[in-house]
Amino acid sequence: MIDDTNLSSSHSGASPRCHICGDQNFEFFEGYSRFHRVTSDCKPWTSGGTLALCHTCGCVQKLTDITWQAETDEIYDNYSIYYQSAGTEQIVFDQKSGSSTSRSLQILNCTSQVMHLPETGKLLDIGCGNGALLCQFHGKFLDWTLYGIELNDKYRCAVESIPCVQKMYVGSNLNEINETFDCITMIHVLEHILHPMEYLEKIHALLAPAGLLVIEVPFFAKNPYDLLIADHCTHFTRSSLFSLLQKASFEVVYSSTTCITKELTVVARKRDDISENRFLPDNETTSDIVVRCINWLNSNIRDSIAHAKDGSFGIFGTSIAATWLFSEIPDHVHFFVDEDPDRIGTTHLGRPVCDPVQVPCNSIVFLPFCSPQAHEIKKRLEKKNESIHFAISSVT
Repeated sequence: MIDDTNLSSSHSGASPRCHICGDQNFEFFEGYSRFHRVTSDCKPWTSGGTLALCHTCGCVQKLTDITWQAETDEIYDNYSIYYQSAGTEQIVFDQKSGSSTSRSLQILNCTSQVMHLPETGKLLDIGCGNGALLCQFHGKFLDWTLYGIELNDKYRCAVESIPCVQKMYVGSNLNEINETFDCITMIHVLEHILHPMEYLEKIHALLAPAGLLVIEVPFFAKNPYDLLIADHCTHFTRSSLFSLLQKASFEVVYSSTTCITKELTVVARKRDDISENRFLPDNETTSDIVVRCINWLNSNIRDSIAHAKDGSFGIFGTSIAATWLFSEIPDHVHFFVDEDPDRIGTTHLGRPVCDPVQVPCNSIVFLPFCSPQAHEIKKRLEKKNESIHFAISSVT
C-alpha cells in the first residue's frame, strides 16, 4: 500500500537543474517514486523516477538525469504506436452521449474554427507517427502540401503514401529542415522534449510570418495519470505552457481543456515582439495540484483493491490509466472493458477486453477517471448493463 505521507519536501539548492530554465529551485514529491509507471505507448514500466516542481519557471517535471534518459531510450527503441488496436488511432468519446471520433479529427474540428486556414498552404506535423493527423488534415484541406517528422523511419512508407504528403523527415534535428510552413502541429510531443524552450524557438524559425502552431499536451490537473508516464519529462499547467510559449515569442490565440477530455489544446501564432499573454491563472498552486493528484492516485489503488474483494473485477479502458492500475493490482484484475471496436475481443496484458454489454453479470468494473467525468461515464454505462456495478474513486 502506498502511503500519502511525506509527499513533498523543499530541496532548494539541490544539484539537479531544471531542464527548462536551468535553475535549481526545486520542490520534490517523495511519494511519487513508489508508484509503478507506464510508457506513453501504454506498456507497464517499473516504479521509480523523480518528480519535481521548479519554483522559478513553474514547471512540473521529471529530473532528466542519466537514468531517465536511458529509460527513455529503451522505451523509444521498443515503441509500438496504438498497439492495442493494431495501429489504428485512438478513439475519443463524448462521455455523456458515447459518440466517438478519432483524436486527430476532434483536434482539427476544434482548432480549424479559430485558425481560419487558407485553401492552400504547407503543414508540418512533428511527431507524425504513422500519419494519423496528416491523413485527417488532408481530408479537411485537400490542397495543402503536407510534411511530417518522426524519430525513425518505421512508418515512412505509410506516411509518404498519404495524398499530398511531400516528405517525412527522420530524426529530431529541426535544423535540417529547409522549408517554412503556414501551420505546424505537435500532438503529444512537447511533453517528451528535453529542452522545450529551445525547441519552440526552432519551430518559431520554421513558421511563415503569419504561421500558426497547434499543440496538444496532457493536462495533469485533470489527468493525474500523466505524471506516471515514464517518458514524459514535462507536465504542463495552463499557465506554465502559456509562459513557455510567450518566452519563445508566441502568442496564444486559443486554448481549451474540453476539446479532448483531460488534455490541453492550444493554438499560438508567431510574434516577433514579446507581449504579455492574457490568461486565467490556475485556481490552485501547482504544488497543491501535484499533491492532490498523488493522493487521488493512491485512492484508486485502495478503492480498487476494496472493490475487487467483492467478486469478478475489471478495469474500464485499455490505455494509460487502465495499464497503470493493472500494474499496481495485477492479481485482482480479471478483465478489461472498452468501447473501442478495434480493441473489443482482443487481450490486454493477458486479460480479455470486453464490450460493456458483454461483462459477466454481477461483476465490478472500476472507472479510473476523475470526477465529474467518472460520474458521467458511470451514468451512461449503467444504462447499457444494469447488472454490473460500475465503481469510481471515493476521492473527487
